[in-house]
Amino acid sequence: MLTNNYENFFIYLKNILINSKEEGVQAATKGILWKLENESNLKKTIIDLHENNISNKKYDIMISYSHSNKDLCHQIYQNLINLKYIIWLDFENMYGSTLQSMAEAIESSDIILICMSNPYKQSAYCRSEAEYAYTRQRHIIPLVMEKKYRPDGWLGFICASKLYVDFTKTDFEQAFQKLISQIQFHRQQTSSVSSSSIMKYEKNEPLIHDDVIKPKIEIHPNNIEQNFQIEEQDRVSNDENDYNYRYMECWTHEDILNFLRDKNLELVKLLFENEKQFDGRALVKLYERCQSNIESTYQLLNTQLNYNHNEHLSYLTYIRFLSELRKQLNPIDIKYCLRYLIWIIWKKIHQKLFSDVK
Repeated sequence: MLTNNYENFFIYLKNILINSKEEGVQAATKGILWKLENESNLKKTIIDLHENNISNKKYDIMISYSHSNKDLCHQIYQNLINLKYIIWLDFENMYGSTLQSMAEAIESSDIILICMSNPYKQSAYCRSEAEYAYTRQRHIIPLVMEKKYRPDGWLGFICASKLYVDFTKTDFEQAFQKLISQIQFHRQQTSSVSSSSIMKYEKNEPLIHDDVIKPKIEIHPNNIEQNFQIEEQDRVSNDENDYNYRYMECWTHEDILNFLRDKNLELVKLLFENEKQFDGRALVKLYERCQSNIESTYQLLNTQLNYNHNEHLSYLTYIRFLSELRKQLNPIDIKYCLRYLIWIIWKKIHQKLFSDVK
């Protein structure tokens, strides 16, 4: 069912459907009503499936680390346990490392903490853990365990453009709070509807079709000697390459990069270039986090940009980034439906006016 926020609009569409004699308007109205009702039901189904999937996870977090860093890792582990997180750590959950137990731990965990250091990178077993977590598309949070350590090679590839938590730059409590912020942000993100499923639905059931093209119209006014032809190829734009005609929550990773490029936010764009799974729904969640924690999120993004690209994100650029997101975000999901309906009505009026001129 439609939400109460759209009840009046729903009634308005029903009236158009009953009273309009124009087939085009009726067809457009039916399409909007069908879209709203079915999308609402689909989202509920996807949410239920997604919540079931999350509930099947045995562990909240797995800590992947080298035993050279075990003291700091165990301190992190104990603090997470105190906050009631369910943690997998090899010293407690198994005796003797095996590939099977490692695979089961990763498959049963929602978040993987990768404790980065030189010994971790040199360990074949640690590499197997990290690569399997990456392959299984688990949410990875990299932790810096050595001063001035910068991952490269296979580890740099896996952790590229992710927000690091550096336990060597600040005291433990401050770094741990940053870690908790990232964990909570991810859990909020995964509680929403699966973006890939919604995007698939949007692509398979488009409300607006590319093949809606206005016909060629010839006008022969009596008071004009010269005949001319007007070609109209205005179409309801649903170009897959144009992010402006899709909800931000349905943007792809490429849409985000195009948006940031168009807005001359190249520094911000660096943060997302290698994060291939960062899509529109994640961007909306980031914007919401910025709204509720504007200063801390700025510090987090600036630190990440400096760490990965040796660049500084100015505060004014950060504010402009938020301003552009705010302008782009659609506060009412029905905006594009209205745009389509208005276009259909205008088309009919336009055709009628030109037919009267002939």
